[in-house]
Amino acid sequence: MRLLIATDGSPSSHIVKDEIAARPWPLGTEVLVLRCVDSATYPIAPSIVTLALKSAREELDDYVKALNECASLKVSTLVSEGHPARTIVTQAEAWGADFIFMGSHGLGPIGRFLLGSTVTAVLHQAPCAVEIVRHPRRIPESDRNGERRILLAADGSAGSDKAVESVLARPWPRGSEFRVVSVPVFGTPQMEPGFVDAVSWAEIRDNAIEEANRAAAQTLARFKGSGFAVDAVVPSGVEGPKASILDEAERWHADLIVVGAHGHGRLDRFLLGSISETLALYAPCSVEVFREKHVQLVKDDFRTETSYIPVAPAVSGGA
Repeated sequence: MRLLIATDGSPSSHIVKDEIAARPWPLGTEVLVLRCVDSATYPIAPSIVTLALKSAREELDDYVKALNECASLKVSTLVSEGHPARTIVTQAEAWGADFIFMGSHGLGPIGRFLLGSTVTAVLHQAPCAVEIVRHPRRIPESDRNGERRILLAADGSAGSDKAVESVLARPWPRGSEFRVVSVPVFGTPQMEPGFVDAVSWAEIRDNAIEEANRAAAQTLARFKGSGFAVDAVVPSGVEGPKASILDEAERWHADLIVVGAHGHGRLDRFLLGSISETLALYAPCSVEVFREKHVQLVKDDFRTETSYIPVAPAVSGGA
């Protein structure tokens, strides 16, 4: 397994490091810590870029100390100059990352690359799963035993099935709990009351609820024999998928929401980009957006490219 951590040195980035260090990982899991310096921030001061690159390398030495103490991890570092989102996505593809981990907020003149626009770009273009990491808010970390509460958004699509498969394949702290949330989706605005008669609307609603219950049951069946504590909820869906999932995460005090990036068939809108993006940016906890398949990079999907000058990685504890 290969984990790419995109860091900017902000407190948010340190939360990412702490979360990676706290979770169990398969022996030999590789971690690449990527620090990006955006030269566009200093358009008339190239000497400052040089100093920023030097400072970034020094910061990484301290950043990886806790990760190097994890026996299951092989850690390396890389400092790059260039457009942040492009650098993260390109490096993830070139290195063959399975996951990209990012903080929810960046700080400072070279740290703003982890703000919303970069998160959005990476979510749309990443060739692998992306997790936006936030500190859990339910109880202090000092009072916990490392267990996590993972909320799985399921719609019965191939994308959500792949997300569940990935979750089941990973080790989790003892005592972790899982909850499946499957939201009925009633269709487009043109299908709402006022556009269709009451009988047709009732049929649409009943079918949506039936499909949501079926998706929840299928996902629960995947957990059979796993040894994990798991249950399922099917909200009314009247608030829409985004609000329903966010509300459930808040109510249940979830530590992590796992959502597929793409849905198929009648429930396409459930797990399409706008929903996974909203969850990633506004959830009260960490959010993992699982990509069903490799995404071909498109140059125009990023802003005007700045120079991308890889710096030889300083390797710590393995390649």
